[in-house]
Amino acid sequence: MHIFAHAQELHTETTSDFEHFITNGFTAAPLFLAAVILVVIILKNVAHAQLHHIALALLAIFFFTGIMSYTLVPAISIISLTLGIGLALFLSLAAISKG
Repeated sequence: MHIFAHAQELHTETTSDFEHFITNGFTAAPLFLAAVILVVIILKNVAHAQLHHIALALLAIFFFTGIMSYTLVPAISIISLTLGIGLALFLSLAAISKG
């Protein structure tokens, strides 16, 4: 038995509440941003990474997450790709202006 849900999604009895909770854009976006902040804190405090190393790690995370999450959570994909493109532009302009 299929029951229509919001945004033309089909739900069955086997759809778990947790899966629906995680794939909701309003829930997934703060969790994703918290995970990004946690990665920055770990790289800065534990690995003692420099700022440009952290930026390159975030760039890889943003592009990987943006490509891998487009079917599951499109909001995370849009946020991640936008931040990745913005960070790549910033790093490129910073490298050009430096020398």
